[in-house]
Amino acid sequence: MTHILVADDDSIFGSNLSEILKRKGFKIQIAQTMLEALEKASQKRFDVILLDQLMPGAAKAMTLTQLREMDQSIKIISMTASPKVINGCIENRIKPDAVIAKPFVIGHLLKEIEGVLAWSQTDKARVA
Repeated sequence: MTHILVADDDSIFGSNLSEILKRKGFKIQIAQTMLEALEKASQKRFDVILLDQLMPGAAKAMTLTQLREMDQSIKIISMTASPKVINGCIENRIKPDAVIAKPFVIGHLLKEIEGVLAWSQTDKARVA
């Protein structure tokens, strides 16, 4: 089973997204701040982190760096409603594995999750 951390400070959005993903067969945990996301990621290995880029608690580049230091294989999908943040993710040297603009169609997010998980399997096959 795929374990996903949904990190979003909008509790209604995070809860709704979590319920949808649970119905799709994913095991979900929720964090409402960057610091809570870092704490949960340090305690458990997640296959994917869905990370809202405009959350309180820490700078996004610092959080991405810390998550990568914990586990280089973790797949991070940044979620944001801000075009400036999307461009910043693309230009930043510490990049998420994918960026998705809010609002999004759940099918698009599921394809992004599927895509980053497929990359993960390709990476594992190369190492073996």
